[in-house]
Amino acid sequence: MKKTLFIFILFFLTLQFSGNAQARVGLTGGLSFANLSRTISGADRDGEYHIGMAGGMMLDVPLGKKKRFSFQPAVDYVQKGAGEVATAPVNKAYTALRYIEVPLNVVYNLKWGKNTLYFGGGPFIDLDLPSKKVSKIPGNKIETDVAFGNTNADDLNGIDFGGNAVLGFRVPMGIFVSFNYTQGARNLLAVDDNTDDKIKSIAFGIRIGYLFKANSK
Repeated sequence: MKKTLFIFILFFLTLQFSGNAQARVGLTGGLSFANLSRTISGADRDGEYHIGMAGGMMLDVPLGKKKRFSFQPAVDYVQKGAGEVATAPVNKAYTALRYIEVPLNVVYNLKWGKNTLYFGGGPFIDLDLPSKKVSKIPGNKIETDVAFGNTNADDLNGIDFGGNAVLGFRVPMGIFVSFNYTQGARNLLAVDDNTDDKIKSIAFGIRIGYLFKANSK
C-alpha cells in the first residue's frame, strides 16, 4: 500500500512538472545489463550479467535562462538481477529482480551543431515488484518467488537506492539514445549480522526514446 501511494505521488509530481511551458515529456525503452556484486566471507562472489528490459516516462525540464542544465526525473520499469552458477541437472539459473526505478538526474547540455550531447547524474530509488529465482533444466523451468524483507526468512531487502550516471545524444526532432550506469548503495542482504558480507546491485543500460515538443503556453 505504501509503495502504491508513493508511485501515485511520483506520477502526480511528474504531471506537475510537465505543466512547465518549457518541459518536455519523453518515453524511453531499452535494455538493462545487471549484476549483483557480492562479498561473502571475504570473497567476491559476483553473479553473471543478466539482460532485462527497461523503459518508462521521463521529463526534461530546462534550468536557468541559458538552458545549459536540465532536470530529468523519470519513472521506469527496470529488470535487474544476476545470472547464477548452474549445477547439473540445471543448465541455466538466474535471479530476476523487478523494480519501479525513479532516477532524479541533472544533466549538462552541450550543443553539437543542431544536436545535443548531454551528461550528468543523480540519485535513484528502486521499489521492489514481484520477482523470481529461475532454474532451467531440459524441458522444464522452475520458478520461486524472491522474498523481500529484513528477516532471516527473506532473500533480499526490497527497496534499493544509490547513484546514477547518464550520457546521451539527442537530435532536434526529439529522438535520443542514452547510456546509463546505476550503482546501488544499499546492502541488499536481508539481515545485517554485523559481518562484512554485502550484496549490492549494479547495472548498465541503453535506451532509445523520444521527447515530445514543449507546451506552447
